[in-house]
Amino acid sequence: MIEIPKELLEAVVAHVRREAPNEACGWLAGERNEIRRVYPVPNVAEDPRVEFRMDPEIQLSTMREIRESGLELTGTYHSHPRTSAVPSARDGGLAAYPEAVHLIISLATPEPEVRCYRVEEPFDTVELTVRLPVQLHPGGNCCRLAEKSGEFPG
Repeated sequence: MIEIPKELLEAVVAHVRREAPNEACGWLAGERNEIRRVYPVPNVAEDPRVEFRMDPEIQLSTMREIRESGLELTGTYHSHPRTSAVPSARDGGLAAYPEAVHLIISLATPEPEVRCYRVEEPFDTVELTVRLPVQLHPGGNCCRLAEKSGEFPG
């Protein structure tokens, strides 16, 4: 299980929406299974509409900043602007940190879909706990951000 505060998940979703129709990517840092900070990293892929590749210089400087802040690499995130939040074969090949979680944010539907995985064969779904308010999506470890702040939609 991994936990992310609502405001950090909202920051990730805002980042991927700003970058659409291109894929967006970044690092997640924290302690144990709790994400404490997010670090957007520029996507320098040759075709950013269908793939991501983190800017190597920013990637390294961010890793150094995470280490110096006393946090650890908790995971990565990236978006699927036109497809579901399910890892592609390419996603698995890019996962250099098997102990890290991988958040995938889909913008294929009006409300963002967020799923969390560990890259193993086959992909292993990780329970993602998000502090309220969120609306849980039936049938999986997925959540959709609630449209309004306040009470959990019922």
